Amino acid sequence: NVVLPVAVTGVFVWAFIDAVARPPRQFALASQSKNFWLAMLGGGTLAYAAMSFLHIYLPLAGFIRLALFIAVVYYLGPERSKMGPGAGRGRGPQRGSW
Repeated sequence: NVVLPVAVTGVFVWAFIDAVARPPRQFALASQSKNFWLAMLGGGTLAYAAMSFLHIYLPLAGFIRLALFIAVVYYLGPERSKMGPGAGRGRGPQRGSW
């Protein structure tokens, strides 16, 4: 009963950390700015966690959760692929790699 909300919250946190780690110039290739995605992903993480774990009631909470999850999937899918490799990736071999 708790596994799914924890997993979905983990996806939100992963997306937010990815957005924080990316340089702003990569967001020029995306359809929205870095500030937009930080606000969307950070606010979405807090709102989803509040509804799931603190049981804060919001009208149409199911639709809000679905919309937030769609936004995270959109960021991790099409938006992230437009931006290319994130910070620390795509720069050639790193120390300790094959």
